[in-house]
Amino acid sequence: MDRANGALAQTLGDLHQLPSPRGAALKLLQLSAREDVSTGEVARVAQADPALAARLIHAAGTQGRGTSPTASRTSSILQAVLRLGFRATRQIALGFSLARDYRHGPCLAFDYQAFWTGSLLRGLASRAVAERLGAGDPQEALACGLLAEIGRLAFATSQPDAYAELLALHGQRGAALRAAESERFGLDHGDLGSALLERWTVPADLVRAVGGYFSPPLHVDGPGRNGRRMILTLTLAETLSRSLTASGGQREAWKHVAIEGAAALDVEPDLLDEAAREVAAELPDWAPLLDLPAPALVQPEFEAYARIDPALSVVPAEPAANNSGLRILLVDDDESAALLAQIALEEAGHRVSVVTDGRLALAAVLAELPQLVITDLSMPHMDGLALCRRLRETALAKTLPIIALTGNERAEDLAESIAAGANDFVSKFSPSEVLLARVRAAARTISCNEELLAELAGMKALAANLAFALRKASTP
Repeated sequence: MDRANGALAQTLGDLHQLPSPRGAALKLLQLSAREDVSTGEVARVAQADPALAARLIHAAGTQGRGTSPTASRTSSILQAVLRLGFRATRQIALGFSLARDYRHGPCLAFDYQAFWTGSLLRGLASRAVAERLGAGDPQEALACGLLAEIGRLAFATSQPDAYAELLALHGQRGAALRAAESERFGLDHGDLGSALLERWTVPADLVRAVGGYFSPPLHVDGPGRNGRRMILTLTLAETLSRSLTASGGQREAWKHVAIEGAAALDVEPDLLDEAAREVAAELPDWAPLLDLPAPALVQPEFEAYARIDPALSVVPAEPAANNSGLRILLVDDDESAALLAQIALEEAGHRVSVVTDGRLALAAVLAELPQLVITDLSMPHMDGLALCRRLRETALAKTLPIIALTGNERAEDLAESIAAGANDFVSKFSPSEVLLARVRAAARTISCNEELLAELAGMKALAANLAFALRKASTP
């Protein structure tokens, strides 16, 4: 551990001009080292920065608005600090200070406006979700959302030219960018962001929540349940905020991932709808405070989406309509994982063929005409995302159901798999029962599609017969 910390410190030392809080926000962080600090002293420090004071008053005045119709107005900075508490006050002040001072920067490829708009949406969504779940202090959740991806800003600030090269190759976000950051700088923006928050004396539990956001747990239960719940709350807020701003197929993908994330917290989709409405109502007031444009939002309607998508719930076992099962193509280069999945699927009555990469899978689809494809995402030669895209480009496989097998990835990476064409996803660490439940859901869809095709074929045959009879009747 000491060696790892030493390597991190060395890497941080090599990065110059890292972002840092200034003015009142810095003084508030310095006050946190004292045990005898008073609320009045905190309020006086915040009052010295009128813009910051206004933002803190607004934050306190909107606290609980989404869950309590009687939330009181806050008219002074002293009232705001009392309502927020010192810990939340300094975390929110830190986020607001950085948003003001690093609105623009030297990295030409980095989208500063999109970064801060996305951070604000994530913060508002984090607060809205936390209020409804009772998952920690909602105002601290707001701060966590604002600061969750501060590592991206840090790279853009400290290494603008080198980071611009990575952004041009790998885009603004995602697993590919994080891998490239690690290779180039020795750490990714999640590691860098967590290190900066520690340097700024952010409480350890909030640092852990932000760090876990980049590798969220699969389930809330287990050791450190409260911490895992905070991480999943932050991850859920990210998916909710992306659902509000994405378009087309990306919006459907984010809705799917959000509902999956909500299930890990035992959250019903209607709560997501409530939180989304609160974010949409709050954003027009918040954006001007940070000198940001308020993007157009589209309500995702999570509950309606969940009702029409049976793949979003784990269903109990059902008797098979016939004993033949499905023809399944399993694509995975991990021999042991593929074997375990194959055994579970075959014991459930399915016929399974196994190949080890996307190129072989394309040939197998043409040769075997499977009814379902289950593919790992990380493979050599052609990965699962590329396979999904290639299948969706062909007429033969345009509607072929695809289930993606994922490792412990971030929500945006899971959403990318659905946007690429996958119908559903299952964690590789989930019990086999979860995979079988997803396959049963796919089997119902396949059965409905096949019945529809049979009906259409019958209607076409009937139409042809009628046309022939009419022609025959009209022939003299």
